Amino acid sequence: MTAALLVGVVGFLATRPRVVVPAAAETAPAERHGQGNEQQPRAAISIDSEHLGNLQVRIEAKVSSPTSYDPITKGQVVAYTDMVAMPMAHKSSPIVMAEMSGQPGVYQALTNVPMAGEYNVIVEVKQPMASTANQRLNVGTVEQKK
Repeated sequence: MTAALLVGVVGFLATRPRVVVPAAAETAPAERHGQGNEQQPRAAISIDSEHLGNLQVRIEAKVSSPTSYDPITKGQVVAYTDMVAMPMAHKSSPIVMAEMSGQPGVYQALTNVPMAGEYNVIVEVKQPMASTANQRLNVGTVEQKK
């Protein structure tokens, strides 16, 4: 019994796969192109979306640096709306968000959705730090008061 256990342990250790990767050969090309395995910092996004009535939606996003919380200005920010009950059937094309005058790091857009229902509002920062955030919004059929 002991001999069988010993043979099993030796067999396991002898046949265990070993991966040997030269560290310099694998990391040098990635470092040259800036595509290392380390994760790039992602922008912090806070979304505030609101149904204004008549299927019109206002999307506002506050975008900041994840470490210093400084507002990210002159960013490339887009939004999408996608109906939860029919995913991809009513997804909007990219909605370009404009930075609000006098409010650094705050981006806003107005859009219309095709029908009443619950929507997933997605905000994506493309430049200077890529990041994505989403929020659910219920769009009703009754005009809402401001």
